[in-house]
Order: sequence, then C-alpha cells, then structure tokens
Amino acid sequence: MDSARILIVEDERIIALDLKEQLRRFGCEVVGIHPDAESAITAVQELRPDLVLMDIMIQGPVDGIEAARLLRDTTHVPVVFLTAYSDDATLARAKAADPHGYVLKPFKERELYSAIDIALHKAEVEKNLVEHKALLDSILETIDDAVISVGKNLVIRFANPSAQRLFGLNAEQIVGQEFDAICQLYEDGHKRTVSLFDSELGDSSGRVLESVYLLGEHDSVIHVQGTVRPVTNATGGLDGYTIALRDVSDVKRITQSLSYQANHDSLTGLLNRDSFINRMARSMALHSSNPSETKETSVYLYADLDHFKVVNDVCGHAAGDELLRQIAEDFDAEFSDVDLKARVGDDEFGIYLENVPEDEVLLHAQRFYEMICRSFEWRTHRFSITSTVAAVPVQSETSDPFRILAAADDACYMTKENGGNGVRLYQKSEYSFRKRRDDMHWASTLNNAIDEQKLVLFAQPILHIQSREIRKKEILVRLRSDDGTYVSPGQFIPAAERYNLMPALDRYILKQTFQYLRDYGSRDRCMYCVNLSGTTLTSAGLYDYIKDLLSEFALDGSRFCFEITETAAIQNFAPTVELVQQIRGLGAFFALDDFGNGFSSFAYLKNLPVDYLKIDGSFVQHILKSHADRAMVEAINNIGHVLKMETIAEFVTNSEMISILADLTVDFAQGYEIAVPEILTPDATASQVG
Repeated sequence: MDSARILIVEDERIIALDLKEQLRRFGCEVVGIHPDAESAITAVQELRPDLVLMDIMIQGPVDGIEAARLLRDTTHVPVVFLTAYSDDATLARAKAADPHGYVLKPFKERELYSAIDIALHKAEVEKNLVEHKALLDSILETIDDAVISVGKNLVIRFANPSAQRLFGLNAEQIVGQEFDAICQLYEDGHKRTVSLFDSELGDSSGRVLESVYLLGEHDSVIHVQGTVRPVTNATGGLDGYTIALRDVSDVKRITQSLSYQANHDSLTGLLNRDSFINRMARSMALHSSNPSETKETSVYLYADLDHFKVVNDVCGHAAGDELLRQIAEDFDAEFSDVDLKARVGDDEFGIYLENVPEDEVLLHAQRFYEMICRSFEWRTHRFSITSTVAAVPVQSETSDPFRILAAADDACYMTKENGGNGVRLYQKSEYSFRKRRDDMHWASTLNNAIDEQKLVLFAQPILHIQSREIRKKEILVRLRSDDGTYVSPGQFIPAAERYNLMPALDRYILKQTFQYLRDYGSRDRCMYCVNLSGTTLTSAGLYDYIKDLLSEFALDGSRFCFEITETAAIQNFAPTVELVQQIRGLGAFFALDDFGNGFSSFAYLKNLPVDYLKIDGSFVQHILKSHADRAMVEAINNIGHVLKMETIAEFVTNSEMISILADLTVDFAQGYEIAVPEILTPDATASQVG
C-alpha cells in the first residue's frame, strides 16, 4: 500500500482532512480532496489515482453511488465507499456500482487501513485479469486455429473469428447452436462421422484429431486437425469442452502433390523406379508369407526400347519424350486393371502382375511387347519402334525385388546381344543366365580386389633355349580369395573383358610390376613381359601412363616387353601400330601373343612392329605326336625369323619338346618344364635352370 495515490471525495472538510492525515500515516499520497461528484470525476480522469475514497452523500445533484458508477464505466479506477448508511436500499444501490469496499462511519483507523489494502489488492488482481483477458482475446482474434467453446450440453458458447471463417458463419449464427448442427467431422476416406465428445472424455486430458475433414460450402472437403479438451468447473466437475481445429487443406494438397512427385515419373505419370520397387517388395513379401497352392505365379515384365537413342539423336529429346509419353499412355490403358506399372529407366518400362497362370506368362509378355511396338512419326521422320521384353516369374520364396530386376536385366541384355526385338523368359537354370550371373559376381569381386589390393602377381620364367638362361619372365595375375586360396585368371578375366574392367586391371598390374622392379629389379637382368588387352590398347592415355611410370620409378624401358594378342592387333590395326611405335620409342619391346590362332593374320604380320612372336600353345603342345603341328610351329618360327623377330614357344611340358624346338631354331621356351609361375617376391630372381 505504500505510495498508493488516493483521491478523497468528502463534502465535510474536517472529515476529509482527518482522512488525509490517516492516509499520510499509512504511507499513501492524497492527490486531491473534492466535495462533489462533478469535480471528483474530472480529477480522476486527469490524475488517474490508484483508489477513490467516496462518501455516498455528497454535495450536488449526483451522489457518491452514481459518481462511482460513472467512474467504473469511464476510468475503471476502484472505489471504496465511506458512509454512515447501511440500510438495504443504499446497499443495493452501492452493489450496482461494483465498489471495492464499503466502510461504515465512524470507523477505526485499522478498519480503514484494512479496507484500503484489500481494495488495492483486489484492484491489482482485477487489473491483471483484465490484461490477461485482453491478451487471450487478442490471441483468439488473430490465431489461424478455429477455437470453439461448448457447454456440457454441447451448445456453443464462443467461436473465434477463425472458427467463423471455417464454418462460413458469423458469431450470431454460431453461438447458442448445438455443435453438431454447425460442424460434422468425418474420417478421411470415409463418410463415417467422428464422435468428439465421448462419455469418458471429461475425465481425460482430451483427444487429438487427425485425418478428419468437414464439409464446407457446396460440399467442399476441408481437411482439419485439432484437439478436444474438457473444461472443469471450480469443483472439478465437467463444465464443457474447448475444440481447436486447424484447416490443413493446403498442407494436405502440398503433401499429396509432393508425395505424388516423389513416387511418380514427371514425364509419363507412371510410378518411378524407387516407388515401384518398394511396392513390389511389399507385394512379394505378402505372397511369400502366403504362398499360393494353385498353378499361378507373379511375374515381372520388363521392356527396354530398341535403338531409342536414334530417335533422340535424329530428332532431339523433345521427340524422345513424346514417344515415351505415347507409350506410357497406351501402357496405362492396356493394363488399366494393374496398379504396379512404372517407368524404371530412361527408355525402360516395368509391370508387376499377380496371380498369373503359369502357362499365360509369355502371353502377357507378348501383349506387353506388342503394346510398345509401333510406328512413330515426328515431323518429317518416321521410326519403327521395337522393344526387348523380359519375363521373370517370381518364386513364392523370393522377397527381394532387386534380384528380380537383375534377372530381367540379364534376360533383356542377352536378347539384345542377339539383336533384340523380342520376348525372352528368364529361366534360372539356363546356362547362359548362370554364366552372366557369375560374370557379374566376378566383376564386382574384381573391382573390390583392385581397390583393396587383393590381386597377386606371379612370374613365369622364359628360357633362352640356346644359352639355357632365363632371360624373360611373364607377369601373370591371380586373385586372392578371403580363405587365402588363389583364383586363376580364367575365372575372372572373361568378366573383366565383358564389363570393361581390363584397362583398370592392366594398369594395376603395370604399376605393381614397375614398383617391384624399382625395389628388387637389380637382382636380375630379366626382361619382364606384361600382357595388354585389346580394350587397354584402345583406352585413352596408355602411352602417357607407361611413360609416367618409367619416370616415376626411374626405370629403363628395355626392361619391359608388352604382349598383345594377334586378334587385338588386327581388329584395331592402324591405331595399334601407332601406339606400339610410340611405346617402342621409350625403349620397350613388344610381343605378339598366341600367334597362329588366325592364319589370316600373316598378311598383317609384316607391317606390325613387334620384336617377339609367341607361337600359340595349341600347336606347341602336340609337336611330339603331330607332324602337322610341328610343321606349323616350324612355319611360324621361320616367318618370324625372316621378319627379324625372335620366337617363343608356349606350353612346353617336357625336355624332349625343348630338344625339338632347338632343332627348329625356336629362340625361347615357356611352360611347366621350364618353371611353374611363382609369386613375385624378392626371392623370385633365379636366372638359370639346370
């Protein structure tokens, strides 16, 4: 109460001055003394005191009760009545002015103090309540959520502006109506109404509303989320409910749009690859857990357009896009009763069919194929569009869609290798499919082996027949498996050739060989022979790579001989000749490997700048028994010598063969009779055999 500013309205001067003195002792400040209502009201409006002490019977036409009522309506300054009247009529009139206290004269000082203290406290509480209410009113006026208050009889008591906008009604049309008459909520996807006010709701913390909607104007659907919470009275009993609803229609539309975009191909409107695979996986898992006992199966049909790139290259991507849209439109119409249809690649489409009789799988595949094949016109150009279709029956125990897609890719790839434009049924037991699977496995394994340096180099000595010295060693490669055993190149090289991994493999071998010679090459003076595949020969930058390795490891090019096959040399003859001449310019040598497989290569041999001719082992291994093979070895050897090339016989398995090769003047011999391949280690440097 200290420093409270108080205005006194009292027409008896002595009493007023006595009040002023008492208030001073209380620590209050008297801001004015007025004998009548008119001057008092003016002073209150100007000074805004904390409290007015008001005598009821004062001078003038307006008494204290009426003055207090006017102050309440205009200034909200609290009033405490000081009066000698306590009759019922006066009390009734005083109550109508909402005073904060009523003190009867004469009063004791302590009574006055208590009355003023209580009045000031009450005024402060009311002020806080008014401010709090104003804050809540402001929030309810401005928030986007619709807030509705209903009594326990479910009659609406309040609806904020957002609620009025949501229902399309004003407050007068809403308040006083039963809630169900204004708002009916339904579950998403159903016409089933939602019961908001369960009997047990009054004893709980309420409920959350999700996936519900109400009907707006013209039966438009308005999706909402919200809460329903019970309101209790002072005794803890149910007084009603507060419902908060938020219009999430825009969010729902955006979410649905984003979901559609995330799951569908923007060009064709079909499912995209990821969504298709996810849905196919769910379907496969369901069928795996509930296998059918009938002769029906699920089947994945996969189509890859033949020569789609030609359309893009000739007419541009706009033409290609239009072709894909036309196919997608026909696809959707032809298989309108099937949900799982997708564009699974640039020019690839897929469909997953369930409950297909086993004898009708190829019929559906043919139907898919015929739907895609068409004549496509773009301006002045006309194209005959064909497709390669693969059909993969799905076994009941299979639940991995990626295996199914990989199988379809296998079937399609092998069909395209034979020209495409047809339908192929994937059969797991067929050798060609198993071979492709093995190749893909080895391709992956080889990639990892290169990255993790699990490839091990071996060296097989090559004997100079006349001097009986080891003058060369051929570098061979093995793959070390996880159990420590070595895998021969015959198992993984075909996969490396098929999946274009030979350039990476050859460069790995080159670098490891060069590094070995830098570290341990001084222990012998052998020439090291490294095989280069046909794809490596045509890969960009091979010359620079070898040149950089020679520089990096400070090696002489004459320590190396690069072996190439006659097939690789002839298929890319002109660029191969140029590359060989460049690398020979670094001091290195070249050998033509497996010579004799193609007899027509004699016409090219005289123009191929190689230093050594390796006679194919298929002739050498039979020279003891076959006069024809011996004659072939002799002919190749003689031609090599005429062309100033030294010759190397492969597959030498016994000493008698060495004697015959010596008689034929073959220069070198290689095979198990000379030495088996050994791991390239610092100890593998023997230069002579007995």
